[in-house]
Amino acid sequence: MTWMVGRQASLAFEMKSFCLLSFFAFLFISNARAGAAGGPYVIWVNLSENAQIEQTIASRIESYSNCRRPRLVITPLPDWISKNLVKDAIIKKNKNSLRSLRALLKKPYSDLISDGFDGLIAYDETGSPRFSAVSLVWPKIISENLPPNSSEKEQWELFCTFIPPVGRPSL
Repeated sequence: MTWMVGRQASLAFEMKSFCLLSFFAFLFISNARAGAAGGPYVIWVNLSENAQIEQTIASRIESYSNCRRPRLVITPLPDWISKNLVKDAIIKKNKNSLRSLRALLKKPYSDLISDGFDGLIAYDETGSPRFSAVSLVWPKIISENLPPNSSEKEQWELFCTFIPPVGRPSL
């Protein structure tokens, strides 16, 4: 009889342990991606009339060049962000426009980009040819001029230096 009571207690303990381990395994598996953000998710916009730079960047994106960031996603400017807003924020350095642009970067874009973008990269030729970037993480707009007569490879490499870190909140 004592053996039977002890065996039942042992079975009850084993069942509780199994249930507890199963529960934690379920939580681990179901939340494996929780807190992990994909990306970075970046908007690319050409603010100039330079078709060559547009073609260079587009061909690299189409060939899945990813700036050594395997989960990088680059999209064109969404309809709900105007080129004028981007110009005002980046070229004219209007703080209200920059604030509005950052707010719009947080807007969902698709099923993949449901929690917004991490930043925007723009090319313009106001003054001299340059890339500029706005990020949810960086406090200021960053810019760098293209070297004169730069090759497509140099243009792409400079573009890649402007890819922002993931700045969206984790899920």
